This record gives sequence, structure tokens and C-alpha cells, in this order.
Amino acid sequence: MNRGRRISAEAAARRALLIDVLCALALAIAALTLCAGLGIVGVIAVLTLIAIGLWFAIEALINALKRR
Repeated sequence: MNRGRRISAEAAARRALLIDVLCALALAIAALTLCAGLGIVGVIAVLTLIAIGLWFAIEALINALKRR
């Protein structure tokens, strides 16, 4: 069995750093995609629903006060 070429410690460190950076980048993209898909969109949707609900409640209150 051939174990391959011998590489310097600096080259091995650069290769390990490259692998670490690529893994971190892949994890960051996955986390941002998941968070953007679930968290941010969900929060914006909930805030929008709350705002619309408050709008309807205020309109109903104003109409009720006008009838009196």
C-alpha cells in the first residue's frame, strides 16, 4: 500500500483550515436557510397578523362608539 506523498506541516495545516472553513460555511448556510425559512418569516407573519387584528379591533371599537 502506498501511503501517498509526504506533505509539510504547513500544507497540512492549510488543508485542515480549508476543510474547517468549508464545513463552517456549509453549517452557516444551513442554519441561515432554516432560520430564514422558519424564524424570520414566521415572526413577520405573526407580527402582520397581530397588526391586522389590532386594526380590525380598533375599527370595530370606533364603529361601536359612533353608534352610541
